[in-house]
Amino acid sequence: MALDERQLAVVLQASVDRANELLRADGGFIPFGTRAKPSGEIEFVQIAPESETETLDALLSRLADVLAQEARQNAIVGSALVADVAEPGREENRSIAVLVETTRFSRSIQVPYRMGDDGVVLGEMVPDEATARVFAVSG
Repeated sequence: MALDERQLAVVLQASVDRANELLRADGGFIPFGTRAKPSGEIEFVQIAPESETETLDALLSRLADVLAQEARQNAIVGSALVADVAEPGREENRSIAVLVETTRFSRSIQVPYRMGDDGVVLGEMVPDEATARVFAVSG
């Protein structure tokens, strides 16, 4: 079962909202996943870094593996991988990076943000094509 465009938009918005909450509370966040269950329930999942030196890519790969296992078991019908990223060499240019997926569809979304006097100020979402990591078709 695949999510339709409206349902996937709900997963995306829930992911951005959660990232915004974490930014407001802590000024940043470690990557997390969003999983959409067949019942329509949306949950967030985080895994702890294995070490202080684990890279963002390695942590995201382990998180994608956890969600992919759930997808293979049909326990989830949609997902998102969410990270707080900086433009290389320009730490002040930060964004919420979201890879949102369902069966046979994936999209990368960047949401630029800045810390303002009133808290987090989100910019416009910038979509791009992406390769699936959780709902990757094998074979």
